[in-house]
Amino acid sequence: MENITRWQLQTHAVNIVKVGFTVPEINPTFIWERKDKEGKTDWDKLNKLANDGWELVSVTPIVTAHSGQTFQLLYTFKRPLP
Repeated sequence: MENITRWQLQTHAVNIVKVGFTVPEINPTFIWERKDKEGKTDWDKLNKLANDGWELVSVTPIVTAHSGQTFQLLYTFKRPLP
């Protein structure tokens, strides 16, 4: 019987839009700038996944239906099941 690798999948969505009173600002550098309650950026979180053995397999833009603009990037990771 063939040995089949089974995978765990994990995703992480990163907001790249700053909504204000004027036109929304799209800025992919928010991944390094925005911090959560614990002071972690999305970059910190993505690096933790990589250090925990997760391999990045894709980055998918999430687009709004009404304007067609990208507002999030969805990072998808995989790692073999133990």
